[in-house]
Amino acid sequence: RITINEEIGTVTYNKCDASGRPGDVERVLAFHTPLRLEFYERSARSGLRVDWKAPYDMARETFSNIVQLALKIETSASDVVGYGLASKPATGVSQDTLWKAMLYAMRNPAECGLKVDNVSVRDMSGYMQRSMRLLEKTGSPTV
Repeated sequence: RITINEEIGTVTYNKCDASGRPGDVERVLAFHTPLRLEFYERSARSGLRVDWKAPYDMARETFSNIVQLALKIETSASDVVGYGLASKPATGVSQDTLWKAMLYAMRNPAECGLKVDNVSVRDMSGYMQRSMRLLEKTGSPTV
């Protein structure tokens, strides 16, 4: 399970077992100000750091890859979303209303333009779990 928390600037990775239960440890990629990256492993329950046996070179390579990707995104212009897209400032609508619309779209993708069916949404502790059948993909896989 990957959890992105933009407010505090973290991305956490937690390997789940076959039944979907998260593991005991999670890896954290943190973004700090002044701009720097931090990579560490911590207990998923307590949030305390644990001794991570990952090779130093793996972490350095991850940082290097992220910086290279950021430079590529910064210098490219495209008509596709790619790694992200930001809207122009929203006017005439409140933040709460915009948030409600985003939540509606996440829970009702077929009604909001995605070619999907068999949508299943489960509210979990701290996140939403969604599965759906992709109608435009070969074999109509469920994701």
